[in-house]
Amino acid sequence: ETLWATELEATDYYATPALFEGILYVVSAKGVFAALDAETGKIHYRKKLQAGGNIYASPIVAGGHIYVSGSHGEVWVFKAGPDGALVSENSFRDRVWSSPFVEGGALYIRGEGFLYCIGASR
Repeated sequence: ETLWATELEATDYYATPALFEGILYVVSAKGVFAALDAETGKIHYRKKLQAGGNIYASPIVAGGHIYVSGSHGEVWVFKAGPDGALVSENSFRDRVWSSPFVEGGALYIRGEGFLYCIGASR
């Protein structure tokens, strides 16, 4: 049984959605980032990310934030929730196709040439 269906502007959604506190976060290859209510499919917001290339990595949730990485090394950080405020926008001089991950308080990003570890200095 289909509980709901929501039409999204872009049709090139390859990344797996992330779910946090009842909100689904999705990103298209062309950089449309959206948040939807997981129970109803209602769209909370849609944002067009200024990506230098396509986005294939899945968004992740960590520490109350959503992390989205673009193939030209961009990493956007949004506050989790129905408003999705942009917290920061970062750029690595590397291509990034894989999804970032978090472990032990550090964010890991696999670039084409390097593996990056971002966190508080120890």
